[in-house]
Amino acid sequence: GNIGAALGRIAFAATAAGIALVSKTLMDSVKSAIESEKATAQLNAVLKSTQYAAGLSIEALQDQATALQAVTTFSDEVINSGQAMLLTFTNIGKDVFPMATEAVLNMAQEFGSVDQAAVQLGKALNNPIEGLGALQRVGVQFTEEQKKLVEGFVKAGDIEAAQKIILQELAVEFGGLAKAMGQTTEGKLKILANQLDNLKEKIGGPLLGLLVEGADAITKFINSADFTDFFDALVSGDWETVM
Repeated sequence: GNIGAALGRIAFAATAAGIALVSKTLMDSVKSAIESEKATAQLNAVLKSTQYAAGLSIEALQDQATALQAVTTFSDEVINSGQAMLLTFTNIGKDVFPMATEAVLNMAQEFGSVDQAAVQLGKALNNPIEGLGALQRVGVQFTEEQKKLVEGFVKAGDIEAAQKIILQELAVEFGGLAKAMGQTTEGKLKILANQLDNLKEKIGGPLLGLLVEGADAITKFINSADFTDFFDALVSGDWETVM
């Protein structure tokens, strides 16, 4: 009897632990899916507001973010945030944008913030002549020859050539830093965590539709006459009506 009771308690505890683990996994998966959905919505919103000035599609941006997530410590959502910031600087075209995104991650690895790096670099590429001075103030060094080339290209209307000179210098000073950090033990563990988060997104994605349907149904009920009658009866203490 005592053995059977003990086994029963063990089985109950194991079942409870299993249910808790599944519940936590599902909740984490839904959270990951929501974060991914928000990142995609942000990119789409900026693409539309800038009228696709960069010449890039949402698919191209997400493909780049996925590829960079696999070799750096940054998650695709964080990379998407940097991309969205760069997109607001509409002088950055599709031929330069991929290089600019990697440069942002390299700078962020050095300075600590993807969004801050995206603003710094975005401003510099959007207006290369003024951008040289701004980047120099954060430690990027340009030669007099590079400065003259940038000014010449801008005056000639070839802003992309000026942008490439800036990006080439950034590649010399910070190039490959984000990927190098991805090869460290800490970096590889972070990459694994980000890949597992992507798996959670795939699990949580289908659940979002169910949650939205449930939320819509509850919202519809709250705004209905039935709910008003239910609430009025509840407040008035008319329990027979409520029940």
